[in-house]
Amino acid sequence: MGKITVEDQLEDFQKLSIQKKKKINSKSKGKTGEAYFVNILKDISSYPFFRTPNSGSFLGQENRRRVSQMTMGQIDVSLGDIICPSFLKNRLIFESKNYAEDTISFHNLMTKDIPKKIIEWQEQIEYDTETAYMIKDNKKIIPILCIKITRVGSFAVFNLKLMETFGTDILDNLNYVCFKKPITSQKLIDEGFLDRYYMIDFNEFINVVKNKLFEVNEEHPDFIEFFNRKN
Repeated sequence: MGKITVEDQLEDFQKLSIQKKKKINSKSKGKTGEAYFVNILKDISSYPFFRTPNSGSFLGQENRRRVSQMTMGQIDVSLGDIICPSFLKNRLIFESKNYAEDTISFHNLMTKDIPKKIIEWQEQIEYDTETAYMIKDNKKIIPILCIKITRVGSFAVFNLKLMETFGTDILDNLNYVCFKKPITSQKLIDEGFLDRYYMIDFNEFINVVKNKLFEVNEEHPDFIEFFNRKN
């Protein structure tokens, strides 16, 4: 084995520094994206939305068994990347992604060659949606993938099933892309999810569906407290 020189050590250190920097930048970019979507949701609804601390890890693939040991409030703040108000009638799940402009080839959405990132991201939110169905209550589950692409725009991606809640007329005055992706979860298939997805400008989408998306239970103790504090 040859002698390790100072130059070799410096090169190894530089490689480690670059890897660490990339990891930090990726994490920082993710937080920036979550904050971006949180601010839009707050501005449009006037309700409190927040980033989920350590999003994506607490009820991940290895930890789903925790659901049976958790309270409803603990579960709600552990699904997706954004904490939603407890007094909403619907259970909203937002998965946030923030990437560079060359991450997705949008024209591929028009073909059978769907970008791998879209498939990966959609399967992540489908996993959280499947977990949400383990909660036995009457809330409708509304999963929305939130994508922010640098110098391109921000988008909402959702399953055709959500038209049951929003109504198909929401598409009348919106530009959108429709694409197909197979559902891999039998549970979601049983719940009526289909292999068709819509991708719409995030701001426009939230503004169009806000009345149904942010419908509140006015008798919920948290809403009463929020309303009293605000007034």
